[in-house]
Amino acid sequence: MEKEGLKEQTLPTDAEAKDAIVKFMAELYEPTAAQKAQPNHAAKDFGGTGRDKVGTYVDVMPIGRPSDGLIGRDPNFLRTEPTAKERSDTHEKARQLLEKEPMFKLLPEADRKGLDRMQKAVLDGNMKELAEAMKQLKDKPERLKEFAKTIEKNLQKIGSNVSLDVTSDGKMFVYNVPGTHAVEIGPDGKSVVRPIQTNWDGSVDVLSERQVLRPSPDDLAKQISNRAVNAVRGRDISSVFDPPGRANNRFWQPSVIEDLKV
Repeated sequence: MEKEGLKEQTLPTDAEAKDAIVKFMAELYEPTAAQKAQPNHAAKDFGGTGRDKVGTYVDVMPIGRPSDGLIGRDPNFLRTEPTAKERSDTHEKARQLLEKEPMFKLLPEADRKGLDRMQKAVLDGNMKELAEAMKQLKDKPERLKEFAKTIEKNLQKIGSNVSLDVTSDGKMFVYNVPGTHAVEIGPDGKSVVRPIQTNWDGSVDVLSERQVLRPSPDDLAKQISNRAVNAVRGRDISSVFDPPGRANNRFWQPSVIEDLKV
C-alpha cells in the first residue's frame, strides 16, 4: 500500500528488534584473538563469543515500542530502586569478599571498620555517613586514596560499576562508569555535584567548576548507589559493556588490597 508515493512502513517484531540489537552490539563488542586468549575473558565465562554475551542481556532488555511503554521481558529490569534486602545483600557480599583478603586481617581494627563503613555508605548512597567516615583520614589524603581504591576494586570485583577517586587535597569523587556527574566530598564534609566525563581509555575528566542545579548531591548519591547495586544484580545495562582501560567487572579478578599498605 502506498500513500503519496511512499510505501507504508511496518514496525519490526520483538524478535526482529532483538536480532538487530544483538547483531549491532555484538559487532561492537566482538573480542580480538588476544582477548579471547585471556583465561578470564567474557567469551569464556559465557561459553561463547561477544554475540552470546550480548544475547544474554538482550533477553532481559526492555524491547518494545513507545506506544506500549517499552515493556521489557523482565519486569524488574526497569526498576531502578533496589529493595532494602537487595542493598543489604550486596553490602554483605562486598563485606565478606573484603574480609577474605589475606592482608585485610593484618590491618588495624580502625582501618578494617573504616573500610567497611565507607563501603556501606557508598552502597547506601549516604554521603553524610561517608563524609563522617572520611574524618579519620582527614589529614592523610594518600591513605584515603588507598581506602578509596580498595573499596572501588572490591565493589568492581562483585560486578559493581561505581568508582572512587581522591585528589591530593583530600577531596573524594564518587561516580558510576559510564557517568556524567560525580559527588565531590571535601575534607570539611560538604558535598557538591561536579560534571565529569568518563572516557573509554579509563581516564576521567572533571569538566569544570560550574554549578550544577540538578541533581542535588543527595539525589545523585542515591542514583549512584542504585546503579552500583543494580549492576551487581545484572540490572544495569550500562555495566554490560566495560570500557577498555577499566577493570572488567565480572571477569577480571585482581587482589583488591594490592594498593593498601598495612
